[in-house]
Amino acid sequence: MEKEHLPFIETLEDRDIVLEIGFHAERNAPIGVKQLNRLGITSEGTIGRRLKRLKTLGVVKYERSEVDGRKVELSLHPRIHAAWRRVYGWLK
Repeated sequence: MEKEHLPFIETLEDRDIVLEIGFHAERNAPIGVKQLNRLGITSEGTIGRRLKRLKTLGVVKYERSEVDGRKVELSLHPRIHAAWRRVYGWLK
């Protein structure tokens, strides 16, 4: 089901990154790049490269925090978030 709805996922790192971003969005607690790195999914360099690829594909969006303009928050594109809910919605 994952490959059907989220075909851009190529690696376990991609899956974990998208999973965490979507999970935090569902809880109205957006995750930042630094927080994502702290989860220990993989090295900081790999996370940076995977995020760059996902951003280029239009999967992940970078937005400045409304609360703290220095912080960059990650979110999923709305169509991707809808697919995320179909695949991972049971994780709530």
